Amino acid sequence: MSIYSYPATFWKVVDNHKIIAVNSGFKTAEGYYRSRGIWVQEAYRNGQVSTLLFLEVDKQAQTENCHYIWSIPRKAALPAYLRAGFKQTSDFFSDNMEFGPNCYVLKEV
Repeated sequence: MSIYSYPATFWKVVDNHKIIAVNSGFKTAEGYYRSRGIWVQEAYRNGQVSTLLFLEVDKQAQTENCHYIWSIPRKAALPAYLRAGFKQTSDFFSDNMEFGPNCYVLKEV
């Protein structure tokens, strides 16, 4: 599969020497970048931490000449993606998803 042709990039947010948030991303096709695996410690949710991570994803996508970022967030994480400018592009689904329900989201950068 072509998604394994591109290297992944990893980010973390640290507060007081503790990792409080992480995300990763990688190019999946010409012009497309995937944000994958965002996690924010519960005490830091509903703030700006996820926004910081998504800004780094935006920068990396642009560095890799991508014009779109996509993801498959869990229902509970969708608000963070929407705040970061993603648009929901599918209904929620649980088939073949370990932590569903999920949906597809897309953002133009």
